[in-house]
Amino acid sequence: MAQRCSVFDQRSLAVYHLHTTDPQQLLQLFRRIVVSDNVTHVSDDTFESEVLKSEHPVLVDYWAEWCGPCKMIEPILHELAEEYAGKLKIAKVNIDENQQITTQFKIRGIPTLMVFHDGQVQGMKVGAVTKGVLKQFVDQHI
Repeated sequence: MAQRCSVFDQRSLAVYHLHTTDPQQLLQLFRRIVVSDNVTHVSDDTFESEVLKSEHPVLVDYWAEWCGPCKMIEPILHELAEEYAGKLKIAKVNIDENQQITTQFKIRGIPTLMVFHDGQVQGMKVGAVTKGVLKQFVDQHI
């Protein structure tokens, strides 16, 4: 019989409830919660300090839990976070939980990727892209 498991994610302040002991489901949850040290979850409250006032350029991923293309590019973002460590910061904004930032930057489709530098949007790309396309986009704007 499945047992209830609750996990608190300190980065996104989310609580995940599972009614399973299935290793695959637990692994999926673990992958969602444990992210690279180079990927930061930001909120309406932390966006200014983490993104707009960052000393490094920031690639912001506007995403949602229910978005298939968002899940497709997540591993690519973690790879880029490692490759560009010290040169680029990667930030994730959950659009369902952060309406203020989503509205402020007029996010209409997801995933939306924006590069910020010195508090300004340097570039924007909407939709899932390959790693090569994303690297080219980042390199253009940092």
